[in-house]
Amino acid sequence: MTAAFGKLAGLFREKNERAARLDASSEEKIAAFIAQSGFSAAHTPETTEQKRIPPVLGGTFARLNELLKSQGFDLSLYRGEAAEIRRYPLEDSPGGEKGLRLVLILSGEKIAGAYLERSSPGGEIFSLDLSKRIMTFEAP
Repeated sequence: MTAAFGKLAGLFREKNERAARLDASSEEKIAAFIAQSGFSAAHTPETTEQKRIPPVLGGTFARLNELLKSQGFDLSLYRGEAAEIRRYPLEDSPGGEKGLRLVLILSGEKIAGAYLERSSPGGEIFSLDLSKRIMTFEAP
């Protein structure tokens, strides 16, 4: 019974640590998430836009959500909710890639998703470690 309790306590601690990492309740917490993700980005977003996460994730949102799920995010938890999309130019891009921006999807006070995108036209979206890529002509 003690082993089961220890495992349960570990899962609870892991869930709380993840929730703390996804906290977007202040600019300082967003900056901490960016730094913990290993990026050096501008302190203010280059662009900010308001969107609604669709109630049914199809097309671009479905492809994006598959990429986000591989990183531990899940847009389906935020279906139908308002979201703020923030794009931050990277000062140091992973692998020396040029022209990448960090994109954060905020819903309420949570980071609902994060990915990289090429800032030039072409619609390339990447996982945070650049290991996965999707093409889209319409950024979410």
